[in-house]
Amino acid sequence: MLLGNLYNITSQRNEENQFYAEISINASHEIFTGHFPGQPILPGVCMMQMVREMLEQQVHQKLQVSEAANMKFTAMLDPTVHASASMSISYTASANYWAVKASLTHNELTFFSFSGTIKSVSAEQ
Repeated sequence: MLLGNLYNITSQRNEENQFYAEISINASHEIFTGHFPGQPILPGVCMMQMVREMLEQQVHQKLQVSEAANMKFTAMLDPTVHASASMSISYTASANYWAVKASLTHNELTFFSFSGTIKSVSAEQ
């Protein structure tokens, strides 16, 4: 889990099938020593993990990404430059699956966008 270690939610707002969170990024997290030395960049896999973790909190289930229909990394998030960011997640439930759209931004700058399917881990059993 990256929540509470790599990032923290500083504020959040819930609406029907939507979640907005302001997050702070821990620039001294050990992941940045290897990604990359002298120029820290938040790995894309961590951005996707953040979406999964935040959605798990909303639906109170263990989840996994089932399909990434569209995933774009459009800017590098350097935590020494952007110590905070905004996560927006909208989701529509269908049985044990959620159609999800998410983005990670700072003001007008978009770092990451995703649309795809996330499913309940219990749906496989």
